[in-house]
Amino acid sequence: MFSSPTVTASGRSKHNENSTLWHWLYIKFKTGIVVDLQDIKFECEDEKYYPVYDEMSPSRSNCSRPKEPLHKCMRDTITYTQRIPHSGMHRPKWARYGTYRYLPPQRWLHNIEHGAVVALYDPCAPRVQVDVLKQTVRSCLRKHIITPYTQLTHTYPFALSAWGCTMEMAHINVTEVQGWIVEHALQSGEESTETRDGQYSHWLLQAADIVSDEQESVICPDVEATSTTPVTNTTHTEVPDMAVQVHDQAYWALGSLVFLLGLLSGAVYHTKLWRKKMQGEMFKQVETVNYKDWEQAPKEKLSIPGLIRKKFDLLRQKTTRYHLLNQQEVLYNAMFSDVDSDGDSK
Repeated sequence: MFSSPTVTASGRSKHNENSTLWHWLYIKFKTGIVVDLQDIKFECEDEKYYPVYDEMSPSRSNCSRPKEPLHKCMRDTITYTQRIPHSGMHRPKWARYGTYRYLPPQRWLHNIEHGAVVALYDPCAPRVQVDVLKQTVRSCLRKHIITPYTQLTHTYPFALSAWGCTMEMAHINVTEVQGWIVEHALQSGEESTETRDGQYSHWLLQAADIVSDEQESVICPDVEATSTTPVTNTTHTEVPDMAVQVHDQAYWALGSLVFLLGLLSGAVYHTKLWRKKMQGEMFKQVETVNYKDWEQAPKEKLSIPGLIRKKFDLLRQKTTRYHLLNQQEVLYNAMFSDVDSDGDSK
């Protein structure tokens, strides 16, 4: 037997054995709704809440062809093959929209037939995440049901159910929940136009409020307002300006690097050419000075002693030319010693 609250004159709920027994008898013999409330558990035992599986498991959706929405009276038992049903047999009277201490699927499936979205959470799901789910669903549309549900798993302690589709969640992503509600709410055909509230209200904790209007003209108005709000130019204008500035600085740095490389290459190239030119002029000058006298020397017939003297003179001049070339080479090396010391190859 489960414990159920009784409401006192002050509006507060209290739990005791006598009130539980009388409430059970009232449900069983006066209303007959106990058929859907047998052997149920909708409270977390010992308050051992599950950890938050934040972003560890992505949400998973399941859509299939809706089953025939037949009505069954309270004398018949209704069972479902699906762990989280989204259509099928249900009770003739649908529930009032809002948040429940517990609402059986035999009731909220009728609400789904009228275009509602049902938010389910495991009784041991993290309290903070449950509150976020409740606030998100309440801000989207009036046609909603929020109730604990024990057929969920530890890794997916949250779920949404609408006509023909369900989505299980490891954690609550507000944007994802809003998008799913906008896509799947009021998708049950002509029954979605039904604006009347339900008649079943057992264990109703908080009745739903009208969000946009009774016809649910705008689902999740917060999303609509966010998408239509004009965006200020402060952020979007600063980012392009910064990008242009960065590009300009990059181009300036690249141009400066190319210019410096050009100057360096030109200086090295010019130095090598000038050095080769000076070396050529120096050797040319030496050769011109030495061979010029021989070309202008008078041609005369020489005797053997004179020929020997001529050979000695030629040998002496060659020796002199050789020493002169060595002196020019020493002078050349002295002039370009600074360039060679900087690593410039000869």
